[in-house]
Amino acid sequence: IDLATGKWINFMNAGDKFIDIYVLDKVFHNNYYEDIQIIYGHTLLNYGEHFIRMSASETNTLWKGSQFCHQSMFVLTSYHKNHKFDTSIKIASDFDFVYNAYISGCNFRKVDYEISSFLAGGVSNLSVIKGATMFMAVHIKRGRITLLPKYVIYYSYEILVSYFNVLLKYFLGQKLIEKMKNKGLIRNKIINKVN
Repeated sequence: IDLATGKWINFMNAGDKFIDIYVLDKVFHNNYYEDIQIIYGHTLLNYGEHFIRMSASETNTLWKGSQFCHQSMFVLTSYHKNHKFDTSIKIASDFDFVYNAYISGCNFRKVDYEISSFLAGGVSNLSVIKGATMFMAVHIKRGRITLLPKYVIYYSYEILVSYFNVLLKYFLGQKLIEKMKNKGLIRNKIINKVN
């Protein structure tokens, strides 16, 4: 961050990439972001044979946890130089950064584009529990304890759905679930791979 010289900063991990060669032009050409500190958009989760679209949500739902991925976020460099990631938070430092920016009154702009794709790996249904714990820790750190009852109800539901999905896969088998998705019996968020 200290070495950045451009106007905007974006962070990618190994296996992450912009959705195509035109995305930066779509986001920035003839778009004016005066008084905006963070621009964000949608993300595609890359499973190799297919993608799952992770739609970015509005910032007023940040109490639920991360609503967009850092790979699909641009931060104004001058803001980021003065507001860095808290590296003591190992996995959710990006959420902590975004949440702190939100409660501090930063201006966000959502763009209706898929900005990046990131390579799936190590993602399991049980990660919902780990995510809930990390997001709750950020809420406590940022003094938002009044949100905890709503937060606990929301994540209890998410955890129950997650466990239900694990049981469904166990008892029905993945192949039967895929057939049900293909016939439209189960909601399918899969986007066919295009290259």
